[in-house]
Amino acid sequence: MTIKKRDLEKLMYIEALLLVKHGLGRPDLINRFGISTKSASLLIKTYGECCPGQMILDKKPARPMYIASSKCKPCLLKSLKNAKDYLACSNKLNSFLE
Repeated sequence: MTIKKRDLEKLMYIEALLLVKHGLGRPDLINRFGISTKSASLLIKTYGECCPGQMILDKKPARPMYIASSKCKPCLLKSLKNAKDYLACSNKLNSFLE
């Protein structure tokens, strides 16, 4: 599967959320990147195809979430530390731009 360069950052963000926060929903992507619901769904689907077995859809909450599977491990990022650093930098950049 070919990943578009412009989507790589978003896919890495998905992975970082799975590794550090153990889950994500479409609103996480919508709020962070200013994308549509459809685009957020497509990115989550793309991540699932690139890195199979990393997440599970949890339909129990009012808003379904994707949670990290028990087999979740770094796929696009190098390590859990890398994921934590990525989220920290991403959050700083986001608050700087607001």
